[in-house]
Amino acid sequence: MTVNKPQESVSELAATLEAVSLDLRNMQPDLEGVNDDLASAQEELEDTRAKLDETELKLQNTQDALAASEEARRAANRDRVIARPKGKQEV
Repeated sequence: MTVNKPQESVSELAATLEAVSLDLRNMQPDLEGVNDDLASAQEELEDTRAKLDETELKLQNTQDALAASEEARRAANRDRVIARPKGKQEV
């Protein structure tokens, strides 16, 4: 069974096309605003990534300095001579 739809007239199609065209023109400023917002968000993301990279580098440098300090402390403790008071030395 086939359903017969009435054919839209050329004038109705033209009116529909005009309405859709108007809707698209009205959406254009909104789309431009969204594009601007997206560009701003991408710039902010890049800034945040750069700050994160810098923070990670500072953290790595701090961890390296802490490890070096700990190693220096251990070396100093190995090389240190403990002075004991006279008369209390063990044999």
